[in-house]
Amino acid sequence: MKKMIGSVATIVLVALFSSHVIGAVTSKTLPKGVWKFDVSHQNYDVEKAGAIRSGTTSQLSDLTNYTTIDLNKGTMNDLPAFRLLDLSIKANPALAAALTGVNLDTRLLDQWNKKRVKFDVAYGLDDKLTLFANFAHERAFIAYTDEYVAETKRLNDGAGGALDSSITVVPNKATSSGLRDIFIGFKYNVMDNFSVAMKTSFGPLRIGTAPSEKKQSDGVQELETGKDYDTYQFVGYYDLKTDIMPINLMFGYTHFSEGFQNFLDNKNTRIKLGDMMILGVGSTYSVDKFTVDGSLTMIRHGKDKFKGGSVSGVGGTNSYQELPDSDGSALIANVQLNYNHKEFLRFFVGSMMFLSNDATGQIYESPGRLEPGNTLRFGATLFYK
Repeated sequence: MKKMIGSVATIVLVALFSSHVIGAVTSKTLPKGVWKFDVSHQNYDVEKAGAIRSGTTSQLSDLTNYTTIDLNKGTMNDLPAFRLLDLSIKANPALAAALTGVNLDTRLLDQWNKKRVKFDVAYGLDDKLTLFANFAHERAFIAYTDEYVAETKRLNDGAGGALDSSITVVPNKATSSGLRDIFIGFKYNVMDNFSVAMKTSFGPLRIGTAPSEKKQSDGVQELETGKDYDTYQFVGYYDLKTDIMPINLMFGYTHFSEGFQNFLDNKNTRIKLGDMMILGVGSTYSVDKFTVDGSLTMIRHGKDKFKGGSVSGVGGTNSYQELPDSDGSALIANVQLNYNHKEFLRFFVGSMMFLSNDATGQIYESPGRLEPGNTLRFGATLFYK
């Protein structure tokens, strides 16, 4: 007869912008025959981004000197491609007669919000090996300013449509609602306090709307819920036992295959994100039915590459070129409060926040050029056998 059983509660780290971190900072695996189900809701705004506020971006070497800005205060002047377009219009007598140039003080957007419902399932194949899968549904929107919508329409329609191929009219609101890519993986307990894990999304698992698949035309902009690239992540976990509290260490490596981006000033370009190194430390403190989990995660990512299309006005070639100043690091803090209602049932509420982030590189990813604000989450965990 099947029965409910409990297990040691461990922190469930929020998957970052692109699901770059595996599960919990602990070497523990599930006992044989035990199922673990997590359901959670996450909500956050993309609040900051890297901007280049000088230069006309005629050369790849100009894509340097990034400044971190509040995204809802960013203007067309923060995108070098618009500065280059402004100069091109004013240098062309025919265009200058019909257009006054680009209003570079035009603010881009009011808000970029993402909401996710996540469902994670894990199963203890035996006491050492746990299999898991991560599913999510995402709803997101970007609310562009009325002024930016009007400016893109003016540039698109002006001069007899001479800039139609360069300017896409943005809608008042770009949206998405759909499934994200599925991740699967395993965690294997090598010894009492050391485990290794692998997590991946590839081929048929990439069921989200990828950048190359999203609808984008004048007045229409669909936001992506998936990626064009495969992800392969390898992680090791080591638990230290101390007299004061447990210390859990994590170290990992993530590799990405070739992808695609068509967003703002990056036009129809193939991308290769730099590989990532991950280091994490976490601990747990319990009082009665309450458990507090905390962790710090350091991510170091290598330089990105692109080919074809254009990046901020710089045309791509037939071979990959390295984007300058596109490597960097981020420090992320997680805290979670768990209420262990029953042996087999736990409720939790938590937050993830960026303590630091090098908002550099031309590719719109996080960690990297984009930085989310506080990510709030709540949910429940059920253990079953």
